[in-house]
Amino acid sequence: MLVAAAAGSGKTQVLVERIIREIAPQKNPSQQINIDQLLVVTFTNAAAKEMREKIQQKIHEQINQTKGDAHRHWVEQLNRLAVADITTMDAFSLKFVRQNAYLLPQVDPGFRVLADDTERTLLRLEAWQQLCEKRYADAEFQTLSNNFSNDRDDNGLQEAVAKVYTMADVHPDSKAWLDKLPDSYLIDKEHFDDSVFATESRAAAAQKLGAAADLAKAALKTDIAQSEDHQHLKAVLEADQKTLTDLQALFMHSKKWSELRAELLDIEYGKLTSKLEVDGVKISKDISLDKKEDPRSAYKKIVADLQMSLFAYPEAQVIALTAKAHHLVEGLVKVVQQFAKQYQTLKTQRRVADYSDIEHDAVQLLEVPTSNLLAMTQAHYKEVLVDEYQDTNQLQEQLLHLIATTKAENHLFMVGDDKQSIYGFRLAEPGLFQGKRRNFWEWQPGQEPDQEAALYPQQPNKNVSEVVALDDNFRATKENDQFVNMLFGQLMSTDLGGGDYLKQGQLHYGAKWFDERYAATTDKPILSSEPEIDLFANDKSNDAVDNVDRYKAEAYLVAKQIKLWMGKLPDSTRHQIWDSEQKTYRDLKYEDITLLTRTKSNNVAIMEIFKQMGIPISVADAPNFFKTTEVQVMMSLLTIIDNPDQDIPLVAVLRSPMYGLTSDELASIRLEDRKASFYTALTAFVAHHQGESSELMDKLSRFTVDLSTFRDLAIQNQLVTLIWTIYNRTGYLDYVGGMPGGAQRQANLHALYQRANDYEQTSFKGLFQFIKFIQKMQDQDNDLTAAATVSDEDVVKLMTIHGSKGLQFPVVFVMNLTKGLNTWDTSADVLLNDQGKGIHIGIDYVDPKYNIKLETPQKMLLQDSIHAKNWAEEMRVLYVALTRSEQKLVLVGAVNNDDDETLAHWQGQDTGHQPVLPLQLRQNAKTYFDWIIPALMRQKDFPRADDAAPVQAIDGLPTAAFTFRTFDAENLNLDKDGQWDYERGHNAEQLDQRAAAVQPDQVADYDQIRCLLEDDYPDSKLASNPTITPAYQSVSDFKALGNGNPGDPTDNEMADGSDSYQHVNERFDEPAFTLGDDSNGASATEIGTATHLLFKQIPLQDQAPTPTEFETLLQTDVAQDLITTAAGKQIDLASVAAFYQQEPIHAALWGGTQPHRVEREYSFSMLRPDRGAHNAPVLIHGTIDGFIELADKIILFDYKTDRIKPDESRADYTAEMWQRYGGQLGLYKEALTSLLHNGKPIEEYLYFVAAQQLSPLPQELRSL
Repeated sequence: MLVAAAAGSGKTQVLVERIIREIAPQKNPSQQINIDQLLVVTFTNAAAKEMREKIQQKIHEQINQTKGDAHRHWVEQLNRLAVADITTMDAFSLKFVRQNAYLLPQVDPGFRVLADDTERTLLRLEAWQQLCEKRYADAEFQTLSNNFSNDRDDNGLQEAVAKVYTMADVHPDSKAWLDKLPDSYLIDKEHFDDSVFATESRAAAAQKLGAAADLAKAALKTDIAQSEDHQHLKAVLEADQKTLTDLQALFMHSKKWSELRAELLDIEYGKLTSKLEVDGVKISKDISLDKKEDPRSAYKKIVADLQMSLFAYPEAQVIALTAKAHHLVEGLVKVVQQFAKQYQTLKTQRRVADYSDIEHDAVQLLEVPTSNLLAMTQAHYKEVLVDEYQDTNQLQEQLLHLIATTKAENHLFMVGDDKQSIYGFRLAEPGLFQGKRRNFWEWQPGQEPDQEAALYPQQPNKNVSEVVALDDNFRATKENDQFVNMLFGQLMSTDLGGGDYLKQGQLHYGAKWFDERYAATTDKPILSSEPEIDLFANDKSNDAVDNVDRYKAEAYLVAKQIKLWMGKLPDSTRHQIWDSEQKTYRDLKYEDITLLTRTKSNNVAIMEIFKQMGIPISVADAPNFFKTTEVQVMMSLLTIIDNPDQDIPLVAVLRSPMYGLTSDELASIRLEDRKASFYTALTAFVAHHQGESSELMDKLSRFTVDLSTFRDLAIQNQLVTLIWTIYNRTGYLDYVGGMPGGAQRQANLHALYQRANDYEQTSFKGLFQFIKFIQKMQDQDNDLTAAATVSDEDVVKLMTIHGSKGLQFPVVFVMNLTKGLNTWDTSADVLLNDQGKGIHIGIDYVDPKYNIKLETPQKMLLQDSIHAKNWAEEMRVLYVALTRSEQKLVLVGAVNNDDDETLAHWQGQDTGHQPVLPLQLRQNAKTYFDWIIPALMRQKDFPRADDAAPVQAIDGLPTAAFTFRTFDAENLNLDKDGQWDYERGHNAEQLDQRAAAVQPDQVADYDQIRCLLEDDYPDSKLASNPTITPAYQSVSDFKALGNGNPGDPTDNEMADGSDSYQHVNERFDEPAFTLGDDSNGASATEIGTATHLLFKQIPLQDQAPTPTEFETLLQTDVAQDLITTAAGKQIDLASVAAFYQQEPIHAALWGGTQPHRVEREYSFSMLRPDRGAHNAPVLIHGTIDGFIELADKIILFDYKTDRIKPDESRADYTAEMWQRYGGQLGLYKEALTSLLHNGKPIEEYLYFVAAQQLSPLPQELRSL
């Protein structure tokens, strides 16, 4: 079964429900399926973890709701869950291969996974260099290198080999795929018309001629064709349409390629003429139209492109050229196979395997003819469930198919959305999903398949494959859904995008809880849910703003909008959004806002502008690792350590914070010797000024000593030692930590150290080789991703669209939508395409005699198919971006024309008369806005240029409300350098006003300020030993302040009603090795911690949890090493469960009225004044066991596991416990009061687990 789950439709929930139904109790034991008999495959570890947790939660619900055999069954499933295969494809393949490695002689059972990108890249580079050493003297290899490389370097062949190898590696039979690669270049004269090239070029020409005919037909409806000034144009257009339609039919039905080529080259268009009479003689005069207004230009260009590409060469020349190219492709395949062998040899020597190797081994294991492993695996897994199926590649599909498909039936359950397949660069194959959706029977509620055997003869036992569509979007507002449907109903179709969006892809509004906001009120402005489109139009002809960078201006536009919504601009008020959980409006926060971009190339500029404007921002996807300032400085330093006679990196290091030379100081060094290298000038300057005392000489002396030390280390080949010495000696690692974004900067430097360490684990050694490796990575535009830093702070998030997949955010800005779409795949020297059965490789042929590069006809064909494939993926990327928003979606772009000219360009395009925009318009798009704006233009409310034609009604065209706005440098208050005047001027005015209000006696001089800063602390004990005071103190630290005895259980400080606290000395737990052997029992702390964990984890469902449910939970925690066996044996589960039977707890949770809020393990921090000698506030940090907020009050409770002494009465025990913990609970109450701000009374309770007693705060303590 295939489940086509649209964005926000809850596909994870569907999978979980499917699994729960599969493992439900069965009356017939032979039909029973257990959770560990299912294979559940996700594509990320995070998704697998989430899936396991949701399944566990559902099983807990079943345990709570069942009794007897059914109850025992669900308890068993919970126990089996720990070993169930809910995992990623990589992890499952690894486990499977390790378990069965003995069946494959080539697999080393002790292999290590080659998971690090750096190590894998280095190993491939080493394999390539070894192969080159063996073959560079080979004439065939030299021919290949000359053909695929350029006059600057010989990297072209290496890149071509890597590209072909990578694509071959995702095929189950890589060798077979490689062997067939040259076949499309085998063309002979006798069978030319039946060749793959002739067949595909005829089909491509027919499609393009059809598009040209459609453009001719559309041109008939243009204003110029209908005008009286061009009466003859209409007849010409009709004639041209017929010519093109007839030629298209000829290409569709004839196989004679040469004859078709002749017809194409000899095409004749109608002539635009006018009849004149001169001296009584009638003559005809040709009329020419301006190219911009001539409606014939578009379809003539299509035909001209065909003439100059696929049909440029005559048949004989095509045969001759492809024969030469065939030899090159054969040679390339041979080198790829040799490289694969060399690479595998290195991996075998190092006992490593990458995940592709492991998946190939898994497939091979299942195909071993002498083993029954396939039958055993199929018998074990009763069903295979796949999440994100649209991202599967062919190798993974083969593995899943082998496990799930037997001779009798298919047990594959797939969930995904082909509209969200955006990982083509990882060779994911959305065509697998799309093919199944086309071929499977689509289920409709109340409908049953008929004539199953006839319709699906390939499915034995009438096991019909089904498609179930889930279209309800439970994520976003109705306005968002309508907007997305309006756009993609016009963009996505079967001929571009992969499917008919209007028929199969539209989102249905499912988030009905957003409707509750219409009945709510607030006195603050509400953030509108209507999508916005913001266009910055920078008129380059305006000299006043000609330096404005459009992408920076776009970032200013977004930043200004955020400041407006946050109430940070003059006369602005903070906006509010809907809180679905609290069912009320709340203030918008920075953390609600996410910026999405197609790439991270502009991340640095966006971050700089947001910081300038005072908006906190964090980057989920680090900017290009090599382009970050801190890494560039380090690479410059490493470069001059290797060779200091390099001016640019040397000056970069001297100017950096490491040594801090100013521009004037650098100029002084250059003046020492203007013609020599900068390093020569520097050494001359140092020698000339030796012995002088100056700030510059101090800096240079430190630099020269450091450089000498670093170069000595580099000679010893200790790269990681060198880098760490640089960090320590210069303090650079600490310095960047204090800069804005310091955590990310330090992560980048640590990542550089780790990359160097990975590098040294290979056969490559030395600083020079490392620098060359990094330079090569940069030249190829590859990146080594730094460790991501995750921020839970109230900050705006910036991430790529790919990074946002699977996430959702209240407010989303999609930026850089006028940036060019990716065309690299169609312009590369070697083109590869894995779709279809025809041509899969396109190359250039370089004539060795004349050194002329010729595109082969096969490559020309591939350019069109790859372009269509790439544009379909770009469209899906846009769909993912637009479906991340919950409440507010803003699309942002910037152009270098004024807005009237820009809109006139888009409005001048023919948008057709069908709901879907014309294919040619969509294929010719250069940016996302080239899709978005023409689709918006067809809506009646879109602003139009003065001379634009009115919008024509189109049947079936979806509609939506939106706001379209244009901005320029003037109304954004940008000056000619692209800086925002408004905020800076506003701040300056405020500062002037504040400065004028300062009285002379309020101004302190510099000496006074310095004395204050350098003065000793008044408390000499604290000054002399600052380490004894911690940064914060826990609540438990205050229980012993009364008499200074850490072990005293009294709480005198709390009992006296004082509202002040003391700094206490930091205490560390006694090491475990000093406590003696306690293997037979558990400490009181362990038991208390374990008990609190059970209280926190137990699900609160429709009824109070029972001791049995706690027992099941305890077994799971013990199995997962969350609770020790010794501690688990000491917990009285009946006493734990009894808490929920106590009043008023039971009534608050299950008394019929839904509590407003239930919290367990609620952490807080707050400042309290110090009652000790330090006279500084104390930061108190604590965790409240729990509280329940009702309509009229709050119930605060705390669990206590202290034991009752044998001779102690219940009353004495209660009194002692309140004396010990009453102050602690009072502090919790104070924290809740300050945090919740709702004025509700708080009732305080202690639950004594040992006594099974819920004790309210005694009357005598309530007045304290």
